Amino acid sequence: MDHQVVFSETETLSRGDFSTPGTMKLGIGSFAYAWSIGVPGLSPENPMDVFEFVKAASDQGAEVVQIADNLPLHKMKTKALERLVEVCSKLGLAVEVGTRGLRLNRVKKYLEIAQMFEAPFLRLVVDDKAFEPTVEKIIRDIQELLPLLQKSGVKLAIENHDRFRSEQLASIIRSTDQGMVGICLDTANSLGAGEGIEEAMRHLAPYTLNLHVKDFVIKRVPSNMGFTISGCPAGSGVINIPNLLDRLSGNQHFYSLTLEVWSDLLDDLPQTIAQEQRWVRRSMDYLSTVVDNYQKVS
Repeated sequence: MDHQVVFSETETLSRGDFSTPGTMKLGIGSFAYAWSIGVPGLSPENPMDVFEFVKAASDQGAEVVQIADNLPLHKMKTKALERLVEVCSKLGLAVEVGTRGLRLNRVKKYLEIAQMFEAPFLRLVVDDKAFEPTVEKIIRDIQELLPLLQKSGVKLAIENHDRFRSEQLASIIRSTDQGMVGICLDTANSLGAGEGIEEAMRHLAPYTLNLHVKDFVIKRVPSNMGFTISGCPAGSGVINIPNLLDRLSGNQHFYSLTLEVWSDLLDDLPQTIAQEQRWVRRSMDYLSTVVDNYQKVS
């Protein structure tokens, strides 16, 4: 498919960049459009592709896009990747790349892709289907990857994703290389390990390269026998985003804030996609103000 992206005369012709860590950029991740792209077992009639995603993110005012494993870049041919580099450059977007599964060949491939986009780090979810390495194996594999990380200049950003407690993740960083290995800190994922964002921040804030903002609400069910956790637009849930940014302000390794959205499945997929897109717009309006205030103070 030949993707045609039309630019206005006022749109930049130079790629967005990461000048130095510590100067945070506001971005949108591909999981902000999870329903639009398609989730396992439920895909829209015309799924959003990666070119449509980066254009949508640019339209919402993002400075950077994070292209994760729901838009797998390793499945794209070289010419398509080169075209994507060109499109992001013309949109003025910096690019972060992400994948899932700490398999050495997969990580090596993504480091090559990260270099194509001049991405400062590779966001990695360690686990994959039927693949759950031990902490000891993770440390050994990262140590094996360190020479390649150092040569490429691309850091590894491990996401706090369900299975590992924050102290375990911190121990992985301390046991490898704090200069080349850090954390992609998600505001919701540690719930899967029985931790809230406060506990995750306590252990992981010093190592955070990238913050995934995924806001949510917690409500007791009518029977009082339990709670439900549901996503919501950024700024309307339990996550105190300005406070998190204040606490990360002294971290000179902190590159970017990335919006992700958990939108409930409504009566049908088109309604769900429409809500997801409304939530992205509302979230970006809120986060733009928060980031402006953060940058004025920093």
